[in-house]
Parts: sequence; C-alpha cells; structure tokens
Amino acid sequence: MEKVTHALNRGFSFGTPTELEVLFAKTITHLVPSIEKLRLVSSGTEAVMSVIRLARGYTNKRYIIKFNGCYHGHSDSLLVKAGSGLATLNNPSSSGVLPEFTQNTLVLEYNSITDLNEAFDKYGNDIACIILEPFAGNMNLVRPSPEFLAKIQTLCLEFGALLIFDEVMTGFRVDLHCAQGLLGITPDLTTFGKVIGGGMPLAAFGGRAEIMDYLADLVKKGVPPTEPKERTGELTPPGIYFNASLNTT
Repeated sequence: MEKVTHALNRGFSFGTPTELEVLFAKTITHLVPSIEKLRLVSSGTEAVMSVIRLARGYTNKRYIIKFNGCYHGHSDSLLVKAGSGLATLNNPSSSGVLPEFTQNTLVLEYNSITDLNEAFDKYGNDIACIILEPFAGNMNLVRPSPEFLAKIQTLCLEFGALLIFDEVMTGFRVDLHCAQGLLGITPDLTTFGKVIGGGMPLAAFGGRAEIMDYLADLVKKGVPPTEPKERTGELTPPGIYFNASLNTT
C-alpha cells in the first residue's frame, strides 16, 4: 500500500508512457521470452478481443478455434458452444449474442486430436488462430496432453495459423514463467489479466515482434515502430498499477 500511495501522489494518469511502465514491460518480457513486445489494456476480455482481431488481421484469415470448456472473456465471438459437428453452425452460449457473430468460431473438444485434424482438413487454409487455456480452469482443472499440444503446434506451423495462449488464469500463477514455461511451449501470442497488476485493473497481450509490429504499423499509419514496447490509447495506465505489480511477492 505504501508503494501504491507513493505512485498515486505522483499522478494518477499520464498521456505518454512512463519510466515505471517501461520497467514493467521489460520485467514481463524478461520472464516470458515468447513476448518480444507488449501492449497494455484494462481487462482480460479486452486483451483476448484485441489479440483475436490482431491474429485475423495479421494472417488475413477468417476462422478461429477455441475449445469447449475454455472461457476467454465475454466478447461476442467467443461466447459460443459447439453444435452437432463441424458441418453445423455453433450456437451462442449467451442471450444477446447473434449467431452471425459466432459463425466463424470453430469449437472443438479439449485434448481431441481427432477434432483438430477434422477442423484443419476442412478449414485449414482459412484458420487464423487457435486460442486455448494451457490448463483449462473453467471446467474444473484439465491438463493438456503432450500429444494434443504437439498436434496443435504442428498444425499451426503447417497451415500458418497463430497459437494463442490465454494465460489470464495461469499467468504467473502456475509458474514464474507462466504455463508456457512450465510446458515448454512457445506460443505466438499471449494474453494476461489482473494478476500482472497485482489485482489492479490491468491486462496485456504480446508476442512475436513481427506480429506486434503489424499492429503498431496500423496504429502509426505506416510509420515503422522503433520503441521496444508500443501502446495505443489516449492515456497510459496509472503508475499505481505498475507499483502494485512490481511489488507483489
């Protein structure tokens, strides 16, 4: 609380990145080597929504794959449950979500290599990404099988789809280097939630520099990014968030 109060007395919000924000970003990239560049947001839902849009834009592909039982926030395209098979449309899992918003989301069974093969056989050339909880925590606790993870990596590499680890729940909880460090997997993109802010409303997504640079190029309208960490928005997150995070033990 002393550190948070000290940061608050120096100012609540700023229009440009601060030294503490840069230190925070460097800490994340040091602990999670797959994240070469980082972008800050306010919630896990926002991080996932942003990273899905980035994956589609970067690959110029339509479909995303998620898995039954995995929760990725409340953006419309991810509030979906499986239909009777890949030949049928999936169904929104929440009232207020139109079927049109979920028709490009393929929902597979977690740990099912058969489902993965079927999905890529049918839609492989138009799959933008696979997003998964590396440890599924919203249907009790389900560990991924080594064969399942290996197949995901193989198919993503073969078809040019991006692998996204949603570490909103697992990040810095299961291991200091997150679930990906524990599993020995290097995803293309990763999302984090409030844990990175020490409980404050802070979240982030990041990954390979070339993918994050694609987003930065759009934001900066063609000007090549030069900074180690880029962020868009009118205001930088308050320093109290970063102090809470960096002083969490």
